Amino acid sequence: MMTDPTADTPTARSPRWMRLLLVLSLAVNLLVIGLALGVALGRTGGETARPGRDAVSGFYLRALEPEQRADFIGQLRREGRGLRLDRATIRTELRATLELLRADSFDAEAFADRLSGQRARLAARADLGDRVFIGVLAGMSVEERRAYAERIEQSLRRPLREETDG
Repeated sequence: MMTDPTADTPTARSPRWMRLLLVLSLAVNLLVIGLALGVALGRTGGETARPGRDAVSGFYLRALEPEQRADFIGQLRREGRGLRLDRATIRTELRATLELLRADSFDAEAFADRLSGQRARLAARADLGDRVFIGVLAGMSVEERRAYAERIEQSLRRPLREETDG
């Protein structure tokens, strides 16, 4: 009778530090995603698509005239001040999240509450962006809106850049 050579071989597990790093990375990504919107919207001029910006928003924002984009970004920054977290707050929240992850017994409910809070902040920022953006569009004349629609359509006709392994 032949024995299975893999039966006695222990299965390879990722080191604990690697698993912790992956979970930590997820938590940091969720915290940073809201801030990334502000950074992404803070760039003006010859923009190219960047990871982290959804394609639809990118088309809409790039099609704005530079002064319209600057007005949109300025208004978003002014109205969004209360939605920003300072670095100390982010650090404090991250430390609390790390404590949950490092605890002997994982408190899934507390972790879910943290994620829910982060998601609520992201939703508030997205709602603000929508409201300000709609205001920009509502302030356009018919001719400006038609020219804007044409710029969006033109951007859709350009071939999308192929992602390359870099």
